[in-house]
Amino acid sequence: MRIVIRPGAPNAFGPVLKRIREEVRPKLTQADLAARITALGLPIDRSVISRIENQGRHINDIELLYFIKALRLSTEKFLNMLTHVHSNIALYSDLSSEEDELEIRVAEEDDLNGFL
Repeated sequence: MRIVIRPGAPNAFGPVLKRIREEVRPKLTQADLAARITALGLPIDRSVISRIENQGRHINDIELLYFIKALRLSTEKFLNMLTHVHSNIALYSDLSSEEDELEIRVAEEDDLNGFL
């Protein structure tokens, strides 16, 4: 799986949250995750999760905390994974004007041991 952060994307967390959601066992659908988050007290539906994961919508700090809790992660594990996945992001100013997107290599399953 590759993560692409396009210039102007409203969030950088979405692709990482999607990767985590797809890697947890048992696997969660977007609807399952929406149900978990709603049960925790933040009404949200599948379409909102889709837009966040696809970087089409901002995610605020409170929503991010609900995602982390619903995915049954510690904040520390999430931040470690986020740091690991995004450690090689170049600054947008480092890209040539001919490049229209930044491709980021996502950690392989072996790289995720200890994070999930």
